[in-house]
Amino acid sequence: MTNLIETLIQMDELYDSMCRCSSSAGKGFSGRRMDNLMEEYPVLNEYWERTNARRWVDRFVKIKDITNLTSDIEIPDFDDGIDYDAPNAKGLYFIGETHFNPITHEEFYWVKIGKAVNLRNRMRQYNTHCPMLWRIDFSGDYAYENVYHIWLRQHCVAACNHNEEWFMVDRDTYLAMCKKGFAYFA
Repeated sequence: MTNLIETLIQMDELYDSMCRCSSSAGKGFSGRRMDNLMEEYPVLNEYWERTNARRWVDRFVKIKDITNLTSDIEIPDFDDGIDYDAPNAKGLYFIGETHFNPITHEEFYWVKIGKAVNLRNRMRQYNTHCPMLWRIDFSGDYAYENVYHIWLRQHCVAACNHNEEWFMVDRDTYLAMCKKGFAYFA
């Protein structure tokens, strides 16, 4: 697959070079390279058509764009067991993430409590950069974010070194928080 993608990119670059070139010799050089690639990799015929046109730039017609290549690949969606539904309301969110160091296999358990004017929209914002963000709980107690942050600062193992939002807890605490949600703090 990588070789196909690299070859398709090379075909695009050769065609672009041919279109920009002002000399017929330069166009012919790019055109012959495209011919050679199509001969060497017959699968390119699914993406490019070779015609008998007189001009080099007219001899090659793209019939399938490389940008659509990934849409041809079917992969199953992973069922992560996370409930992605969030209230369409103002309130607090309690989320968690687990990570591990691939070299040392150390495990890390992180939690965050934040507030949002619309919890559903805020959780959607996380979806792009957090593929398995655990939604621990939601609460309507919008004004209590700082109270929870004080508790987390007093009881966490560590705070994140590049923001003031995430707190590391031990595994047992993390699992208890996931089970009880905001009731954990009662």
